[in-house]
Amino acid sequence: MSIFTRKTKWRWSEKDKVLALKDDNLFYLLWMPLLIFTPAIVSFAIHWQQGEMVETILSGTVAVPSLIVMMVWFKTTSVRNVISLDDVDGAVIKNEMFSTVSLKLTNGRYRQVSFNTESTCTAFLDLLRKHHIEIEKRTPYWSLPLNY
Repeated sequence: MSIFTRKTKWRWSEKDKVLALKDDNLFYLLWMPLLIFTPAIVSFAIHWQQGEMVETILSGTVAVPSLIVMMVWFKTTSVRNVISLDDVDGAVIKNEMFSTVSLKLTNGRYRQVSFNTESTCTAFLDLLRKHHIEIEKRTPYWSLPLNY
């Protein structure tokens, strides 16, 4: 199994009225941006302090955008494992393959739920429809991230 393949296991508790989510590789998804972009940010700071203009510009072209992306990601992404359906404002399907559904939470964050098969995604969407949660379908073409 690749660390880039996401699969979410979900379970609905009728008694507690909560949705329990479990990502197989959530640890890798959380640490991947830090492992990739931290060396660029450290390199940028070192070259900035030493006054090396060319190296500062080169490392800054990677470090500054990656720092912005990391801050937006940390601010808008949720990793909650137990979600009450009262906390869900809506759901967004962004691609035609039904592999990822983003749950918009009442606090403004999004929780991504990824599926490997269409049947598990369809069952999850049926649960959302049953509880009258609005499902929005977005275009599969490039658009701004969900938090804009």
